[in-house]
Amino acid sequence: MTNEELIKKLDDYEAEGMAQTKEWANIWQSSLRYFFSDQLAGKKKHPDWDWVILNYIWPAARQEVAKLSKNPAKIVALPWEDSDSDVAEIWQSVGHYLWHKGINGKGMRLEQIAMLMTWKMFGVSISKIYWEGKCYWEASQKKWMGDVKYKLWHPQEFWALGQEDINDGPCGTARYVDLEWAISKWPDKEKQLIEESK
Repeated sequence: MTNEELIKKLDDYEAEGMAQTKEWANIWQSSLRYFFSDQLAGKKKHPDWDWVILNYIWPAARQEVAKLSKNPAKIVALPWEDSDSDVAEIWQSVGHYLWHKGINGKGMRLEQIAMLMTWKMFGVSISKIYWEGKCYWEASQKKWMGDVKYKLWHPQEFWALGQEDINDGPCGTARYVDLEWAISKWPDKEKQLIEESK
């Protein structure tokens, strides 16, 4: 398969997946109305009457946030076998570090809160961990170059082709970047990027 064929296949996957994602837009709009107590907008029986709104969704979501904010996570990595104890301890330390310092440097608690609110509003949350910059080993510095990035993706920019389970087919995320950034990343494709951005 040539590069052009692969890119076309991936573009076709994304187009088909995004068409499925767009089918959820109306449901998400209704969900947001309920979440912010606006479910009866435009449905007054009498123009001078205001509805009494009882919103259970917002307090429920905020209560979970309050619990998460108060209680620090305890990261535990258990070995599969007795010989794995040293490795499990290392991964436990990595998990502890990531929770408190986070991939973005502010700790994962704020990311967890944002994920929780997204889940309550949209019924789904998508987290993506990826390398920004190609990952490669720099022998002279004895370390991996490139950096791990984390992003809570907006559900409207996620697509999947699986019928029953996400593992049944391809999935991905639409990613929008500034044209200048894309040109700096792929300078040899400058003309094509400018043309495609029109």
